[in-house]
Amino acid sequence: MMTLTPFCLIVSFLQRCWRARWIRILAWIGVGILMVYVGLTVWMNRAGKRDWKAAQEALAREGVDLDFRSAKGIVEIPDELNFCAIPLLKGLAIIEDGNPAKGESAAKRKALEALGPLKSHTGSYPPISSKDTDMPVNLREWADWLRKEGHPMPVTDPDNAAREVLGAMSYQDAAIAEMVAALFRPHSRLTPDWRLGPFPELLLQLQVPHLGALQSFSNGLSLRAKAAAQAGEYARAHEATLCLARIAEATCQEPHLIGLLVGVTSASILSQTTWELGTAHCGTADDFLRLQQALEKFDLRQDAVRAFKQEIVAGVDSLLYLKRNRQLPSSSLDEPSWDSMQKLVWLVPEGWFDSNAAHVATLNLEYIVKPLRDRGWASSLVEGERLEARLKAAKAEIWRHTDMIVAVLAMPAFTRFVDRAAYAQSFLDRAIVACALERFRLERGAYPDALTELARAGEKPLPLDILSGKPMGYRKTTGGRYVLWAVGFDGKDDNGHRPSTGSYRDKPTNRQYEGDWVWSYPTAEEIAASRVPAAPVSTKRSKKQTVIKGAEDSTPKVEN
Repeated sequence: MMTLTPFCLIVSFLQRCWRARWIRILAWIGVGILMVYVGLTVWMNRAGKRDWKAAQEALAREGVDLDFRSAKGIVEIPDELNFCAIPLLKGLAIIEDGNPAKGESAAKRKALEALGPLKSHTGSYPPISSKDTDMPVNLREWADWLRKEGHPMPVTDPDNAAREVLGAMSYQDAAIAEMVAALFRPHSRLTPDWRLGPFPELLLQLQVPHLGALQSFSNGLSLRAKAAAQAGEYARAHEATLCLARIAEATCQEPHLIGLLVGVTSASILSQTTWELGTAHCGTADDFLRLQQALEKFDLRQDAVRAFKQEIVAGVDSLLYLKRNRQLPSSSLDEPSWDSMQKLVWLVPEGWFDSNAAHVATLNLEYIVKPLRDRGWASSLVEGERLEARLKAAKAEIWRHTDMIVAVLAMPAFTRFVDRAAYAQSFLDRAIVACALERFRLERGAYPDALTELARAGEKPLPLDILSGKPMGYRKTTGGRYVLWAVGFDGKDDNGHRPSTGSYRDKPTNRQYEGDWVWSYPTAEEIAASRVPAAPVSTKRSKKQTVIKGAEDSTPKVEN
């Protein structure tokens, strides 16, 4: 009897299986799927190669260098010319051994964060901006809260809560003195510049814990300036505001989207603080000249262009990293489920990564960077709406637009970033004009009848409305004040009207906002009326009572 070899047994088994009709059907289905996969892979690879080549050419024309490790064109600033090189701030961005909680720089960040508003045992504190639409911050509420929390109160003055709050912030005095001594330095750039290395394995892994510390410190500087203004300590109010301006200047120059967001928030805090100085008629003509010059340094349009260019580099770097390695760095994986998901990445054709990288780059260029750089804020907002429409259409038929999957997932929020930056720049521009108006009042005894009277030889022209391209609206009021306005997102001049329906649409950074962006002041009677104590209530916190936490309460709640 002949003995069958294992090979013969296997062949015999397969032959018997093949006689089963359902097995033949499954086999042909498998072959068909394989052929489709191979065909799609060849097609995607060719299309991806073509798309990526075109994108690279477009990026080269726009001067976007994808090699972020090259450090081309970066000029180091000598310490003696850099405001951020003072001991308080120098080396704030250093991350030791990849651990943001380790080393001297971590201790410095923690100390800087502690210079913000005094902390609460409950994790909350009163608002730094008024809850009302156009009222200064309620410092009586702050003084009462400080006592309740048990913070030291070196000054006791029941009739002047501002003096009490200012006294409680004496822990900032040494830091303020150090910064004031360096205000003359022409540059303000955080050190070290991350573009000089060392670099993370993936650009999206870049750690920026220093921005949180700076945000907290900005809140503290703003509160100090407002307390000093209401206390009549005008020199101290302007010192804190100028220090805040240098911090905001530094954060705005961080060349990535996170830096832009923190910078935009800091710039809005600065503008809102300037509004409070104007409310109190706080300072001399020279004080407001220095503040005006500090505000004029900001160019959020240029900062946004730089940040979005860097975002292109970060997005492309991530996709090409996935293409090369077929997995994310282990440190970026937060959930075990990612491990199994990453195995599927090996099935994705290389061309898919190329096509998605190409669309992330070209959509950023065509709808954000180029309109913002070449045509201004108004055009960038229009193009932003077109980008949203295109992404929405692609999402509705994502099976036809697999080359835009990453763009559909990552880019919808980008237009909101542009909206916030546009509003912040308009807020800064109104603050500049407000400083010029205060200087005019201090020198002439009254505000001008028209903005054209503010023109001065040898000084920069006053900024125009960023959306209309025309001079801002202005009129004097019967109370000896004025109303200054720029058109809002709808592009219509509503003669200085701001909506007051109480809905989310009334928030001036909301694209659906219908009204002007207004800078106006309350009368002394209106301020006094807003300070009338409420009826006694239970000490137990109501479920409906708003608790404002962390840096969120520093974002201006007012549209002044």
